Amino acid sequence: MKIFLLALSLSLSVQAAPEASRFVSVNTSILSSLRGIFQRPGKIKHADAEKTVMELSARETETLSGAIHQNLNRCGGFISHDTLAEALTPRRFSFFNRRAPIDYSISKTSVLRSMVTQVSEVNIRRTIIDLSSFETRFYKSDDGARTSELVFNKWKDLSRGRSDIRVDYFVHQNFNQPSVIVTVRGSETPNEIVILGGHLDSISSTGEAPGADDNASGIGAVSEVLRLIVNHSHRPKKTIQFIAYAAEEVGLLGSNEIAKSYKKARRNVVGVLQLDMTLFKGTSNKDIVLISDYTNRAQNEFLGKLIDEYVKVPWGYSRCGYGCSDHAAWDAQGYPASFSFESAFDDHNPHIHTPQDTLENAGGDARHSVKFAKLALAFVVELAK
Repeated sequence: MKIFLLALSLSLSVQAAPEASRFVSVNTSILSSLRGIFQRPGKIKHADAEKTVMELSARETETLSGAIHQNLNRCGGFISHDTLAEALTPRRFSFFNRRAPIDYSISKTSVLRSMVTQVSEVNIRRTIIDLSSFETRFYKSDDGARTSELVFNKWKDLSRGRSDIRVDYFVHQNFNQPSVIVTVRGSETPNEIVILGGHLDSISSTGEAPGADDNASGIGAVSEVLRLIVNHSHRPKKTIQFIAYAAEEVGLLGSNEIAKSYKKARRNVVGVLQLDMTLFKGTSNKDIVLISDYTNRAQNEFLGKLIDEYVKVPWGYSRCGYGCSDHAAWDAQGYPASFSFESAFDDHNPHIHTPQDTLENAGGDARHSVKFAKLALAFVVELAK
């Protein structure tokens, strides 16, 4: 541990070449647990009980991500921003003044009960194997860009034959790995949008990052929901979008840029669900765990009802803290967002962000992920009705 901390300190003080700075907001309790590694003079621009804002280079931001995992055995906990003003902006709530509340009723049981029985563990497992076959999906790497291409082509193939579905890249301003967005246009109120997503990148301090659980498993489940929507010729009244986010592991770069662009365009997103790590069953008495902080309470309660109706497994709540996955980017812009997780947060897969994050080390199959695909399918069908 002492050798690792020394290496971190050196990596922050010695730079091979000047890099553009970014402003990173970090959970204050997480930063204090790193015992001063990142608290060099001039780095900290603001601190309060919730978050500390620092000015870091891209390399220092990557070091922060590694330190959080290596020292605290957890993921996430920070968001990367373009400007100091953005980093200091408090969370925004209720962006749209809706004339009517969001409909969280359950009324599509006749359709969904058949669809959820057809969620395929084999299909999800195949996607996990394909994505985790890359040495890394790191957002700056050539393989990171190839990962986006693989997901784009897979989703394009799954959407074949549907004139109401399009697949696009979302090209980011400051890095090469694009996000991928599938749009299933709503038949009646297409300006209302339901989003299901997960991140496609991976990271490891060694450079080898198969990321089977984090987060090939989420993309596998999202892909399976898309397959079933197409195969059942389901035509939602609202628009459904499936998003594979780039660069989540380095401060939610991809989802933050997308969510800000939707806010700027005044897009009416009525609900967002994040699938990030669905493979490892770490909590014996809970199969699905809903993250209660930095999420929307009413939508979380709706998800609980969907689990009881369509998945029928034990579930509960846990907390994961500030900026722990892409749902936080949407929550920060005032959109209702939720995050369903593989376990209570302290029980998550211990192999993430290492070369050991493989399918074999999570049990060898995707049976746990099937539950999340069923929940996600119910979410988009019920909410987009």
